[in-house]
Amino acid sequence: MVDGCAESRAERALRSVRPRARRWSCQSCPCSTGTYSAWQQQWIESGGLDDQIDYWKSQLAGAPALVELPTDRPRPPRQSFRGAVVRSVLPFALLDGLKAIGEAEGTTLFMTLLAALTVLLSRYSGQEDIVVASPVANRERSELEGLIGFFVNTLPLRVDLEDDPSFRELLARVRETSLGAFSNQDLHSRSWLRSSTPSATSATRRSRRSCSSCRPRSAKARWSSRD
Repeated sequence: MVDGCAESRAERALRSVRPRARRWSCQSCPCSTGTYSAWQQQWIESGGLDDQIDYWKSQLAGAPALVELPTDRPRPPRQSFRGAVVRSVLPFALLDGLKAIGEAEGTTLFMTLLAALTVLLSRYSGQEDIVVASPVANRERSELEGLIGFFVNTLPLRVDLEDDPSFRELLARVRETSLGAFSNQDLHSRSWLRSSTPSATSATRRSRRSCSSCRPRSAKARWSSRD
């Protein structure tokens, strides 16, 4: 299993396999899975694990269990994982405008789009506390960029829309939330959920019903929203 970051490298490795060969040839990588495991062990022993557990417990304390979006039918008593993906390719003019707003406010394109999405979810749901899930590559070390494997993690991003903030004020809140989450992305959500409160556990699991990502493609940006 590989993620998007290692997909092309894994494909090249598979193509290098010769018929009846027991081993394939692959370009050297500065990191191995053994090295990565050793890094993780050192990180845990240094207190990194406990720090990130504390961060997420604090960040999601009292979070809403779900985003109460109006639907054309009642929610089923038991959660399913059926869903749909809506993709939109942003035109150049809109993309340039979004980038300009982000540059002026010190936010990335992802943060700007996330702020817009939370405004939409807030207006439909009537809630001022929105939790949206977002996948991250979880390859902060440069040595991991070429390592074949699946490192993706899903982060619950909690955005506060209380007191009717202006869009600039909301961007500042989204920036703070995003940077905090990205700084604590090493710990997989399943690990800290075991020690979280019921409300945080429910908020995290159900935030995946509203999941978003932004993937640049060529000169345009592809925005994917899943709910």
